Amino acid sequence: MLTAITRAVSPALADCELSFIERVPIDMERAREQHHAYENALTSLGANVISLPPEPELPDSMFVEIR
Repeated sequence: MLTAITRAVSPALADCELSFIERVPIDMERAREQHHAYENALTSLGANVISLPPEPELPDSMFVEIR
């Protein structure tokens, strides 16, 4: 069975790494909704989703591993 390890959206998401687009304000509620939809999509595809708590100091920590 495919296992997907994710992490809840970090409250520091606004400080994420950007290298190809200009920085614009991030809608945190929308980011949480999108991440939840991502987890639901993985589940609907048969993945076992393990969701870890957010890492407040790691803005890019939402996408951990799929194997």
